[in-house]
Amino acid sequence: MPLSDMLVFLLLIAGVVFWWSGSKCKEFALTEARRLCRFDELQLLDQTVEQIQLRLSRNRAGSVCFRREYIFEFTYSGDRRYQGRITLISGKVTQSDLDVYRVYSEDGGES
Repeated sequence: MPLSDMLVFLLLIAGVVFWWSGSKCKEFALTEARRLCRFDELQLLDQTVEQIQLRLSRNRAGSVCFRREYIFEFTYSGDRRYQGRITLISGKVTQSDLDVYRVYSEDGGES
């Protein structure tokens, strides 16, 4: 096998591994978004997360790895959309937060 063919094959394998890893991280971020919404009794909108950033970072052990940031939308009452964010480093959640949202009381007023 010529060296150029071997290089193309290795690049193809690296691309597939990168794509597979990214799809697993996205699934994990969606699971975390669902957990956050369920914990605060919120509704996850569109049942999806969107990756907004990918960059190199260091994990706690000091190894270089990918840092992926995702956003998702949720609602409390169905009338407004709010945004949440999840950060994964090496496929582990390192940060998650939700925008401040309005909570309505039983009588329909804001609280």
